[in-house]
Amino acid sequence: MHRIRTPFQLAVCLFAATVVLAASQSTPPNQASGNTKNDSNQSKQTATLKGKVTNAVTNDALRKVTLILTKTSGGGITKADTDDKGEFSFQDIEPGRYYLFAERTGFTRQAYGARGNALVGVGLSFSAGQEVKDIVFKLQPNSVISGKVLDADGEPIPQTMVMALRVMYQRGKKQLLPLSTSMTNDLGEYRLANLKAGRYSVSATPMNVGIGVAGTSNQPPSDRPEHSNVTTFYPGVREKELASPIEVGVGAEARGMDIRMVQVDTVRVKGKLDIPSGKQAIVYLTPKGAGVSGLISRIQTMAVAQQDGTFEIKGVSPGSYVLSATGIDGLSSLGVPQAVEVADKHISGLVLPASGNGELSGTFRIEDKLTANVKDIQVMIEPQEIFSVSPPKVAVGDDGKFTLKDVPPDRYLVHHTGGAESLYMKSVRYNGLEVGDDGLDLSGGVKGSVDILMSDKGGQVDGSVVGDDGNPVSGVTVVLIPDSRRFSLFKEMTTDQRGAFSFKGITPGDYKLLAWEDIDTGAYQDPEFLKQFVGKSESVSLRESDRKVVSLKMIPIESASTHKL
Repeated sequence: MHRIRTPFQLAVCLFAATVVLAASQSTPPNQASGNTKNDSNQSKQTATLKGKVTNAVTNDALRKVTLILTKTSGGGITKADTDDKGEFSFQDIEPGRYYLFAERTGFTRQAYGARGNALVGVGLSFSAGQEVKDIVFKLQPNSVISGKVLDADGEPIPQTMVMALRVMYQRGKKQLLPLSTSMTNDLGEYRLANLKAGRYSVSATPMNVGIGVAGTSNQPPSDRPEHSNVTTFYPGVREKELASPIEVGVGAEARGMDIRMVQVDTVRVKGKLDIPSGKQAIVYLTPKGAGVSGLISRIQTMAVAQQDGTFEIKGVSPGSYVLSATGIDGLSSLGVPQAVEVADKHISGLVLPASGNGELSGTFRIEDKLTANVKDIQVMIEPQEIFSVSPPKVAVGDDGKFTLKDVPPDRYLVHHTGGAESLYMKSVRYNGLEVGDDGLDLSGGVKGSVDILMSDKGGQVDGSVVGDDGNPVSGVTVVLIPDSRRFSLFKEMTTDQRGAFSFKGITPGDYKLLAWEDIDTGAYQDPEFLKQFVGKSESVSLRESDRKVVSLKMIPIESASTHKL
């Protein structure tokens, strides 16, 4: 239960914001106002950033590159484009910490200073009146993985979704995060582009064209299971742990990465979504507790409901699933999710009720404050059973009250965004009872209200990271690890251009700090991974309003490798 700050979440938010920005027609951020006096005063309160973008392979200047500057604590994004010399500038930057991204056709979308596995790079810190210049952004040409998807007889399989996947951890569990997708053509060929150099797993998942997407079959299924292709990992295994990783260099193409699909006994799942006639909907079967990895398999176990709400999903292998539905946009929740156990028999007659999602009301209060500024503060609840790219979220009212609408049954983690950086979540109560680290249990539906108590007396840890030569290192991943191992208390950030970092809003307690040159996202949540770094951490103990300063030594990349699946 904490302020959302993870690189993965920031990257997802940035992607969504970039789409909005691209569609907008607002005044360019670098346009002069024409008021010399006001501009002069403003320049003393804001910062500037100037730099150049080059091809990481040839070192040639790159024109027509879009740069995106986003504040780590929220507050929108700003963009600028490179000129014919590859140069760019940002004016009127509010003091704070930012990430800088760049994108151009033919090149990987990249964060400035990002190392091998980082979703974000160097955190750029700006103070009032500061001018940061001579930044050189080396943009990598696209790396590509290509090949064919074949059946057991070596015949090509069209209309198959292929994904490039990278390891990440979610609440201590190893997951595979999709970073690029491609649909096979009529020759079974795929091409995964827009990749950063590195190591990937590749999966292929059938799309169920003919039933899953086109509608429901007119004939009842036989009593026996059907032999069907299922999600398969390169070169031809069903278990992700047995997948062979594919290494691809900067601007290179790994060709001939053919995947031979695996077949298993599967069944069909039929039912009806209780929605108004004519409303379009997508129905999903997601492996229970799969997290972000569930995005891979649910491409196969999905169906577009017909106008009368009926649906049929084929190719479902045995297991525990959650049946859910969204609007045709894939975002808005429809119906009440329900658990489904799949064995070796076809399932029919399921009914997914359209109503039943609840409204969760609550209060947001800052301790010892009769009145508190809650402007720009939002409350969000993160579902644990079904991964969602658009979880329930709402702004807190001036009176400290809020109502989250259309909340499906699930178990949720409670987060907040915005507000003072010193804030930490002191307690969350549901119907007067303390909510533990397992989250808010709404699996039986919403049956009460939630009360969130904050404190603005969070601790703070500042410091810097140095390499073997004793010099500060930028873009290094620094992690604050609670001795309690409560996932909600982990914090992560990258060092800025000076090798510095600053954690704020820390819940009182005992912690350890470690700094890695490069690390799989969230790997530090795995106790087994951490065992190899005993003795390399710095310990801190924090009470409310404490401020500590530490110096860390960077752990080199070869010591932090966790790429094996």
